[in-house]
Order: sequence, then C-alpha cells, then structure tokens
Amino acid sequence: MRNGQNGKPNNYQKVEGMLGNYKFICLGIQSNKETLQEMENSLTDIGAVDYSKEKIDTTNETYQVEQKILEAERSEPEKRRLYANIRRNQRKIDQLDRAITELPEQERRIIGYRYLDQLPWDQIAEHMACDVRTCQRKRKKAIKKIVIAVFGEP
Repeated sequence: MRNGQNGKPNNYQKVEGMLGNYKFICLGIQSNKETLQEMENSLTDIGAVDYSKEKIDTTNETYQVEQKILEAERSEPEKRRLYANIRRNQRKIDQLDRAITELPEQERRIIGYRYLDQLPWDQIAEHMACDVRTCQRKRKKAIKKIVIAVFGEP
C-alpha cells in the first residue's frame, strides 16, 4: 500500500502500524499508569507542619512542604499529558480488539500470528495448513475489515 496523495499513511498503513505496535502500545499504557501512580504517591508524602512542638524552627519544615506543593503544581501538565496518552492509546487497543474479535477465525489467527506473535510467513502458513500466498491474501482481507471497523470507511 502506498502513502496517500499528501504523503501521509493511508488507513490501511495506519492499521498495520497499530497492529505491529500492539504490544508496545499496551506497554506504554502500563508505563504511563505506573508513572501517574508514582506521581500520586509523591503527593501523599506532603504533610502539614506541626506547630505544636516546643521551640522548633519550622522554617525548614514549612519550606519543604511548600516545595512539594509547588512540585505537585508543576507536575499537573505532565499528568494531563499522561492521562491523554492513556485514553488515546487505550481507545486504539479497544478498537483493534473489537475489530479482531469480529473477524472470521482464520483471519483472526493470521492477524495474531503475524502481528502479535510476529511469525514469518512460512511459519504462519504451516500453522494454517495453507500456502504463504493464501495467508497473505487473508491478512489483506482482514486488515481491510479492521480499517472499516476502526475508521468507519474503507
């Protein structure tokens, strides 16, 4: 498949890219969630200054609390970016999962072998008990169906 007239990837290429990066998209979602959790955990460390102690200089303690609050405020744009990444990438995975689920079994298996297991065509053909060319045709047909499911048009 060639790029469109404007040099951008067409929908077929986009779906192939999404399938080829499926595992890494899932890993990215998990990494973003872990980063957000670490950010949230660092906020729970912010405590109040205890003024009840006698003759204690609270200036340093107050400064540390203020620094943590400022750090939390500075991290807000990063948190929004991470949440947006998670939503966008989870949407991609959900769209692919729904589309793949609806494929006929043979097409679904070929997509799984090729993109998730990253098997070469000769091994896919062996698993499917047919020739390489037939597997490639079924993959192309399956991707066209996924394109319609994901983008709403061929």
